[in-house]
Amino acid sequence: MTTDIEIRTWGQALDYDLKRNKSHGRNKSSHKNILSHCNSFTSMYGRSYPCKRITQDVMDDFIEELQQERGITDATANRYMATIKAVLNFAHTKKKLPHSYKFTKLKEKPGRPEWYDKAVIDEYEKIARSDYFFRNDLADIAVFGAYVGARQAEILNIKAVDIDLNSYEGRGSIYIGGRPGFTTKNDDWREVPIHQRVRPIVKRRLENAQQNTRIFGDEWSNKDVLLRNFKKVLSFMDQPPQMNFHHLRHSFGVWHAEAGTPIRTLMELMGHKTIETTLMYAKVSNRARANAMANI
Repeated sequence: MTTDIEIRTWGQALDYDLKRNKSHGRNKSSHKNILSHCNSFTSMYGRSYPCKRITQDVMDDFIEELQQERGITDATANRYMATIKAVLNFAHTKKKLPHSYKFTKLKEKPGRPEWYDKAVIDEYEKIARSDYFFRNDLADIAVFGAYVGARQAEILNIKAVDIDLNSYEGRGSIYIGGRPGFTTKNDDWREVPIHQRVRPIVKRRLENAQQNTRIFGDEWSNKDVLLRNFKKVLSFMDQPPQMNFHHLRHSFGVWHAEAGTPIRTLMELMGHKTIETTLMYAKVSNRARANAMANI
């Protein structure tokens, strides 16, 4: 049987999938993840990259770059590969590409997140604000990320209207994913009380801000620019090369686990879908176990 080949580039394959593939029962969240995974590949190789050149070697290079830049786990890397493979194979099933695609999955190791000590975050803030860097924007977002525990994309999407400085007896709240009654139309949101280290940063950024102003996102038009600049300060500090922006979120989880925050509470604060993901943070340090024994 001859194959009617109409698709030649990655961009064409992606457009075809997004327009035609409506049979997978994708919800809004999964569709957003698919776009995120595909956009990462597009930003690295471009829409005009030929499908016939997307080989295992190319995929290995793509994943290696992601892991070095973002510190993603093997499990997350496998999800990236699975998404890209699904886009290509959908075109193949519709006879738009001549062959199917198969990529070798990484062997997933039990999750053990890396994190920053609080002293490292304090040092990062000091160095970023110093006369050497003059980067108050990096200092602000580093402290915010570590003490709010949100994902990078969530932080960049937080708007002024999503912050209530008067809740929790004046401590305040940050609504991640949209504030109920204001900006959210679904149940995929969570509320995080404002830590004292974050409050002055938030108050300063709310000054003269319109409701729809993104308190961080308007500074960073491209998330990759944020990641690269964030790493420059880390490199100056001689932090391990695998450490990156996402480890701010890991730090939030580990600090809470060590402080004895109930796992269900931490699960809600971090927006995890399963408690197994949250339990990963409780297994990182021996300090929580030692504290537990000291309490009986």
